Amino acid sequence: MDAVIHEGGLGVDHLSFSQGVETPKPNADEVLINLKSAGLNHHDLFVLNGHHDSQQPALIPGSDGAGVISEVGRDVREFKVGDEVIINPLLWGTHTNVPPTNMEVLGYPRNGTLADKVVISYKQVSKKPSYLDWTEAGVLSLSALTAYRAVFTKGQVHAGQRVFVPGAGGAVATNMIMMLKSLGATVIVSSRHQDKLAKAEELGADEVVLDSDNWAEKVAPVDIVIDDVGPATLNRDFELLKFGGTVVTFGSSSGDEITFDLRRLFFNQWVMKGSTGGTQSEFKKMLELYDKYQWHPVVDSHIFNLRNVKQGYELMMNKSQYGNIAVTIQK
Repeated sequence: MDAVIHEGGLGVDHLSFSQGVETPKPNADEVLINLKSAGLNHHDLFVLNGHHDSQQPALIPGSDGAGVISEVGRDVREFKVGDEVIINPLLWGTHTNVPPTNMEVLGYPRNGTLADKVVISYKQVSKKPSYLDWTEAGVLSLSALTAYRAVFTKGQVHAGQRVFVPGAGGAVATNMIMMLKSLGATVIVSSRHQDKLAKAEELGADEVVLDSDNWAEKVAPVDIVIDDVGPATLNRDFELLKFGGTVVTFGSSSGDEITFDLRRLFFNQWVMKGSTGGTQSEFKKMLELYDKYQWHPVVDSHIFNLRNVKQGYELMMNKSQYGNIAVTIQK
Protein backbone atom coordinates (compact mmCIF):
# COMPACT_ATOMS: atom_id res chain seq x y z
CA MET A 1 0.00 0.00 0.00
CA ASP A 2 0.99 3.66 -0.29
CA ALA A 3 1.83 5.51 2.92
CA VAL A 4 3.59 8.47 4.47
CA ILE A 5 6.49 7.26 6.62
CA HIS A 6 8.23 9.11 9.45
CA GLU A 7 11.64 7.75 10.44
CA GLY A 8 15.20 8.81 11.19
CA GLY A 9 14.64 11.73 13.55
CA LEU A 10 12.31 14.41 14.84
CA GLY A 11 10.50 16.88 12.59
CA VAL A 12 8.51 16.93 9.37
CA ASP A 13 11.71 16.82 7.31
CA HIS A 14 11.86 13.12 8.16
CA LEU A 15 8.58 12.40 6.37
CA SER A 16 8.65 10.50 3.08
CA PHE A 17 6.18 8.93 0.67
CA SER A 18 6.54 5.18 0.25
CA GLN A 19 4.94 2.61 -2.03
CA GLY A 20 4.81 -1.11 -1.41
CA VAL A 21 4.28 -0.83 2.34
CA GLU A 22 2.86 -4.08 3.73
CA THR A 23 -0.93 -3.98 4.07
CA PRO A 24 -2.01 -4.71 7.65
CA LYS A 25 -4.37 -7.58 8.44
CA PRO A 26 -7.30 -7.03 10.80
CA ASN A 27 -7.48 -8.99 14.04
CA ALA A 28 -10.72 -10.62 15.16
CA ASP A 29 -12.26 -7.37 16.44
CA GLU A 30 -10.81 -5.05 13.79
CA VAL A 31 -11.70 -3.75 10.35
CA LEU A 32 -9.51 -2.86 7.38
CA ILE A 33 -10.49 0.46 5.82
CA ASN A 34 -9.60 1.68 2.33
CA LEU A 35 -9.11 5.34 3.15
CA LYS A 36 -10.58 7.98 0.89
CA SER A 37 -9.34 10.99 2.84
CA ALA A 38 -7.57 12.07 6.01
CA GLY A 39 -6.93 15.20 8.02
CA LEU A 40 -3.88 16.83 9.59
CA ASN A 41 -3.88 17.86 13.24
CA HIS A 42 -1.66 19.58 15.79
CA HIS A 43 -1.45 16.24 17.56
CA ASP A 44 0.49 14.97 14.53
CA LEU A 45 3.06 17.73 15.00
CA PHE A 46 3.21 16.93 18.71
CA VAL A 47 4.25 13.41 17.71
CA LEU A 48 6.52 14.26 14.78
CA ASN A 49 8.38 17.13 16.46
CA GLY A 50 8.61 15.84 20.00
CA HIS A 51 8.02 12.13 20.45
CA HIS A 52 8.75 9.90 17.46
CA ASP A 53 12.54 9.96 17.22
CA SER A 54 15.20 7.92 15.44
CA GLN A 55 15.29 5.28 18.19
CA GLN A 56 11.77 4.10 17.35
CA PRO A 57 10.46 2.02 14.43
CA ALA A 58 9.15 3.78 11.32
CA LEU A 59 5.67 5.23 11.83
CA ILE A 60 2.69 6.10 9.64
CA PRO A 61 1.30 9.27 11.26
CA GLY A 62 -2.22 10.69 11.06
CA SER A 63 -5.32 10.48 13.25
CA ASP A 64 -8.35 11.53 11.22
CA GLY A 65 -9.70 9.55 8.30
CA ALA A 66 -12.72 8.18 6.46
CA GLY A 67 -13.16 5.42 3.93
CA VAL A 68 -14.77 2.12 2.94
CA ILE A 69 -14.42 -1.12 4.88
CA SER A 70 -12.67 -3.76 2.74
CA GLU A 71 -12.23 -6.55 5.30
CA VAL A 72 -13.67 -7.39 8.72
CA GLY A 73 -12.31 -9.54 11.53
CA ARG A 74 -14.08 -12.78 12.33
CA ASP A 75 -15.81 -11.39 15.46
CA VAL A 76 -17.13 -8.19 13.87
CA ARG A 77 -20.91 -8.16 13.42
CA GLU A 78 -21.69 -4.44 13.45
CA PHE A 79 -20.07 -3.63 10.09
CA LYS A 80 -19.63 -5.31 6.72
CA VAL A 81 -17.47 -4.94 3.64
CA GLY A 82 -18.56 -1.90 1.67
CA ASP A 83 -19.70 0.21 4.63
CA GLU A 84 -18.67 3.87 4.44
CA VAL A 85 -17.21 4.86 7.79
CA ILE A 86 -15.52 7.62 9.73
CA ILE A 87 -12.80 6.94 12.30
CA ASN A 88 -12.80 8.00 15.94
CA PRO A 89 -9.04 8.27 16.62
CA LEU A 90 -9.33 8.64 20.41
CA LEU A 91 -8.77 5.19 21.94
CA TRP A 92 -10.42 6.27 25.17
CA GLY A 93 -13.50 4.26 26.07
CA THR A 94 -16.83 5.44 27.42
CA HIS A 95 -15.99 7.00 30.80
CA THR A 96 -16.45 10.77 30.49
CA ASN A 97 -14.57 12.04 33.52
CA VAL A 98 -10.94 11.38 32.67
CA PRO A 99 -9.16 9.33 30.01
CA PRO A 100 -7.55 6.02 30.95
CA THR A 101 -3.87 6.09 31.83
CA ASN A 102 -3.08 4.10 28.69
CA MET A 103 -5.10 6.28 26.32
CA GLU A 104 -3.74 6.51 22.77
CA VAL A 105 -4.51 8.64 19.77
CA LEU A 106 -4.35 6.83 16.44
CA GLY A 107 -1.07 7.71 14.73
CA TYR A 108 1.27 7.03 17.65
CA PRO A 109 2.45 4.56 18.72
CA ARG A 110 0.29 2.52 16.31
CA ASN A 111 0.21 3.42 12.62
CA GLY A 112 -2.28 6.05 11.54
CA THR A 113 -4.28 7.32 8.60
CA LEU A 114 -1.74 8.83 6.20
CA ALA A 115 -1.92 5.71 4.04
CA ASP A 116 -4.41 4.21 1.63
CA LYS A 117 -5.36 1.56 4.23
CA VAL A 118 -5.61 1.41 8.01
CA VAL A 119 -6.63 -1.22 10.56
CA ILE A 120 -8.58 -0.26 13.68
CA SER A 121 -11.03 -1.76 16.17
CA TYR A 122 -14.61 -1.78 14.93
CA LYS A 123 -15.52 0.07 18.14
CA GLN A 124 -13.59 3.08 16.83
CA VAL A 125 -15.60 3.56 13.63
CA SER A 126 -19.05 4.97 12.89
CA LYS A 127 -21.12 5.18 9.73
CA LYS A 128 -20.09 8.21 7.68
CA PRO A 129 -22.71 10.98 7.72
CA SER A 130 -24.26 10.56 4.28
CA TYR A 131 -24.48 14.28 3.53
CA LEU A 132 -20.74 14.88 4.03
CA ASP A 133 -18.36 14.40 1.12
CA TRP A 134 -15.19 12.41 1.62
CA THR A 135 -12.99 15.44 2.16
CA GLU A 136 -15.26 16.72 4.92
CA ALA A 137 -15.66 13.32 6.57
CA GLY A 138 -11.91 12.77 6.59
CA VAL A 139 -11.13 15.87 8.66
CA LEU A 140 -14.05 15.89 11.06
CA SER A 141 -13.30 13.60 13.97
CA LEU A 142 -10.52 14.92 16.18
CA SER A 143 -11.26 18.65 15.93
CA ALA A 144 -15.03 18.27 16.28
CA LEU A 145 -14.72 15.81 19.18
CA THR A 146 -12.26 18.11 20.96
CA ALA A 147 -14.63 21.04 20.46
CA TYR A 148 -17.63 19.04 21.68
CA ARG A 149 -16.02 18.03 24.96
CA ALA A 150 -14.66 21.52 25.67
CA VAL A 151 -18.01 23.22 24.95
CA PHE A 152 -20.54 20.74 26.31
CA THR A 153 -18.87 18.47 28.87
CA LYS A 154 -16.33 20.87 30.39
CA GLY A 155 -17.64 24.32 29.45
CA GLN A 156 -21.29 23.45 30.13
CA VAL A 157 -22.22 26.46 28.04
CA HIS A 158 -25.83 27.60 28.01
CA ALA A 159 -27.95 30.22 26.26
CA GLY A 160 -27.18 33.84 26.98
CA GLN A 161 -23.56 33.36 28.02
CA ARG A 162 -20.72 35.33 26.44
CA VAL A 163 -17.97 32.95 25.32
CA PHE A 164 -14.55 34.02 24.05
CA VAL A 165 -12.46 31.75 21.79
CA PRO A 166 -8.94 33.03 20.99
CA GLY A 167 -7.67 32.01 17.56
CA ALA A 168 -10.50 32.04 15.04
CA GLY A 169 -8.75 30.13 12.27
CA GLY A 170 -8.10 26.75 13.81
CA ALA A 171 -10.07 23.59 13.08
CA VAL A 172 -11.36 23.26 16.65
CA ALA A 173 -12.35 26.93 16.82
CA THR A 174 -14.44 26.72 13.66
CA ASN A 175 -16.31 23.77 15.14
CA MET A 176 -16.79 25.66 18.39
CA ILE A 177 -18.39 28.63 16.67
CA MET A 178 -21.13 26.42 15.24
CA MET A 179 -21.63 24.51 18.49
CA LEU A 180 -21.77 27.62 20.65
CA LYS A 181 -24.29 29.28 18.36
CA SER A 182 -26.50 26.20 18.53
CA LEU A 183 -26.63 26.70 22.31
CA GLY A 184 -27.66 30.34 22.05
CA ALA A 185 -24.36 31.76 23.34
CA THR A 186 -22.80 35.02 22.20
CA VAL A 187 -19.56 34.02 20.45
CA ILE A 188 -16.49 36.27 20.40
CA VAL A 189 -13.30 35.26 18.58
CA SER A 190 -9.87 36.73 17.93
CA SER A 191 -7.22 36.46 15.23
CA ARG A 192 -4.14 38.19 13.91
CA HIS A 193 -5.75 38.29 10.48
CA GLN A 194 -8.73 40.35 9.41
CA ASP A 195 -9.67 37.88 6.68
CA LYS A 196 -10.00 35.06 9.23
CA LEU A 197 -12.24 37.27 11.38
CA ALA A 198 -14.45 37.95 8.36
CA LYS A 199 -14.77 34.21 7.73
CA ALA A 200 -15.57 33.64 11.41
CA GLU A 201 -18.40 36.17 11.16
CA GLU A 202 -19.74 34.33 8.11
CA LEU A 203 -19.68 31.14 10.19
CA GLY A 204 -21.70 32.79 12.95
CA ALA A 205 -19.36 34.66 15.32
CA ASP A 206 -21.15 37.60 16.93
CA GLU A 207 -18.10 39.73 17.79
CA VAL A 208 -14.53 39.70 16.51
CA VAL A 209 -11.30 41.33 17.69
CA LEU A 210 -7.79 41.49 16.31
CA ASP A 211 -4.97 40.21 18.49
CA SER A 212 -3.60 43.75 18.45
CA ASP A 213 -6.84 45.20 19.88
CA ASN A 214 -7.39 45.96 23.56
CA TRP A 215 -9.42 42.88 24.45
CA ALA A 216 -10.39 44.14 27.89
CA GLU A 217 -12.00 47.23 26.37
CA LYS A 218 -13.65 45.54 23.40
CA VAL A 219 -14.68 42.15 24.78
CA ALA A 220 -15.08 42.15 28.57
CA PRO A 221 -16.93 40.84 30.43
CA VAL A 222 -17.27 37.21 29.36
CA ASP A 223 -18.61 34.18 31.20
CA ILE A 224 -16.31 31.58 29.66
CA VAL A 225 -13.02 31.50 27.75
CA ILE A 226 -12.14 28.35 25.78
CA ASP A 227 -8.43 28.55 24.94
CA ASP A 228 -5.92 26.32 23.16
CA VAL A 229 -3.21 28.94 22.60
CA GLY A 230 -1.72 29.00 26.10
CA PRO A 231 0.96 31.45 27.26
CA ALA A 232 0.38 33.96 24.44
CA THR A 233 -3.25 34.53 25.43
CA LEU A 234 -4.07 33.12 28.86
CA ASN A 235 -3.19 36.18 30.96
CA ARG A 236 -5.12 38.32 28.48
CA ASP A 237 -8.05 35.93 28.86
CA PHE A 238 -8.15 36.64 32.59
CA GLU A 239 -8.68 40.34 31.88
CA LEU A 240 -11.99 39.47 30.23
CA LEU A 241 -13.47 37.09 32.79
CA LYS A 242 -16.34 38.18 34.98
CA PHE A 243 -16.42 37.32 38.67
CA GLY A 244 -16.94 33.57 38.94
CA GLY A 245 -16.09 32.97 35.27
CA THR A 246 -14.58 29.83 33.75
CA VAL A 247 -11.52 29.13 31.62
CA VAL A 248 -11.40 25.85 29.69
CA THR A 249 -7.94 25.10 28.33
CA PHE A 250 -7.47 22.34 25.76
CA GLY A 251 -4.12 23.10 24.14
CA SER A 252 -0.84 24.99 24.33
CA SER A 253 0.14 25.91 20.79
CA SER A 254 2.26 28.88 21.96
CA GLY A 255 4.16 26.98 24.67
CA ASP A 256 3.69 24.80 27.72
CA GLU A 257 4.53 27.05 30.68
CA ILE A 258 2.86 30.20 31.99
CA THR A 259 3.17 32.51 35.00
CA PHE A 260 0.10 34.20 36.45
CA ASP A 261 -1.00 35.78 39.70
CA LEU A 262 -2.64 32.98 41.67
CA ARG A 263 -4.43 35.48 43.92
CA ARG A 264 -6.55 36.62 41.01
CA LEU A 265 -7.79 33.08 40.54
CA PHE A 266 -9.16 32.63 44.04
CA PHE A 267 -10.16 36.24 44.76
CA ASN A 268 -12.29 36.30 41.61
CA GLN A 269 -13.69 32.81 42.22
CA TRP A 270 -12.59 31.74 38.74
CA VAL A 271 -12.72 28.11 37.65
CA MET A 272 -10.05 26.55 35.42
CA LYS A 273 -10.74 23.27 33.65
CA GLY A 274 -8.56 21.12 31.44
CA SER A 275 -10.04 19.32 28.45
CA THR A 276 -8.70 17.04 25.77
CA GLY A 277 -10.18 14.70 23.20
CA GLY A 278 -13.35 12.89 24.09
CA THR A 279 -14.99 9.52 24.71
CA GLN A 280 -16.82 7.18 22.36
CA SER A 281 -20.15 8.38 23.73
CA GLU A 282 -19.17 12.00 23.17
CA PHE A 283 -18.09 11.12 19.64
CA LYS A 284 -21.54 9.68 18.92
CA LYS A 285 -23.22 12.75 20.41
CA MET A 286 -21.03 14.98 18.27
CA LEU A 287 -22.06 13.11 15.12
CA GLU A 288 -25.73 13.35 16.14
CA LEU A 289 -25.33 17.10 16.58
CA TYR A 290 -23.70 17.43 13.16
CA ASP A 291 -26.52 15.43 11.60
CA LYS A 292 -29.20 17.47 13.40
CA TYR A 293 -27.90 20.78 12.08
CA GLN A 294 -26.43 19.40 8.83
CA TRP A 295 -23.17 21.17 9.58
CA HIS A 296 -20.17 20.94 7.29
CA PRO A 297 -16.66 21.14 8.78
CA VAL A 298 -14.63 24.08 7.52
CA VAL A 299 -11.89 22.86 5.17
CA ASP A 300 -8.95 25.00 4.12
CA SER A 301 -8.72 25.75 0.40
CA HIS A 302 -5.34 24.01 0.18
CA ILE A 303 -5.97 20.27 -0.28
CA PHE A 304 -2.99 17.91 -0.09
CA ASN A 305 -2.17 14.29 -0.98
CA LEU A 306 0.15 11.64 0.40
CA ARG A 307 3.05 12.83 -1.74
CA ASN A 308 3.00 16.46 -0.57
CA VAL A 309 1.65 16.12 2.97
CA LYS A 310 4.77 17.82 4.37
CA GLN A 311 3.54 21.07 2.82
CA GLY A 312 0.30 20.66 4.72
CA TYR A 313 2.14 20.43 8.01
CA GLU A 314 4.18 23.50 7.09
CA LEU A 315 0.93 25.37 6.45
CA MET A 316 -0.22 24.38 9.93
CA MET A 317 3.06 25.33 11.60
CA ASN A 318 2.87 28.76 9.95
CA LYS A 319 -0.71 29.14 11.26
CA SER A 320 -1.78 30.02 7.73
CA GLN A 321 -4.77 27.72 7.39
CA TYR A 322 -8.42 28.44 8.04
CA GLY A 323 -10.22 25.41 9.41
CA ASN A 324 -9.21 21.81 8.83
CA ILE A 325 -6.38 20.69 6.56
CA ALA A 326 -7.46 17.83 4.29
CA VAL A 327 -5.52 15.07 2.52
CA THR A 328 -7.06 13.32 -0.48
CA ILE A 329 -6.02 9.66 -0.64
CA GLN A 330 -8.27 7.77 -3.08
CA LYS A 331 -10.84 9.17 -5.47
